[in-house]
Amino acid sequence: MNMLVVSKYINYSLSSQLKDVFVYYSISLVVCFSVGVLNIGTPIITVILQIIAGIVLYIVLSLIFCKDTLFYFVNILKAYLKRYFSK
Repeated sequence: MNMLVVSKYINYSLSSQLKDVFVYYSISLVVCFSVGVLNIGTPIITVILQIIAGIVLYIVLSLIFCKDTLFYFVNILKAYLKRYFSK
């Protein structure tokens, strides 16, 4: 619903919006299915491994497919942490 409103008011077509988010949805689906098959040992070990594998896989796929967005996020995070810890 939001995509339709945005396309109407800021001249950002629905197809352009879908193209822009497709990469991120694809990465999320790959990570979700890849992490979902990890089932090793006890439930707590499985959850810890799934969290670590999900983070690493998401970062690697983001580096491959959308470097600029990942670097933008890292720069914002650095600025926030610098401001937070400089108090």
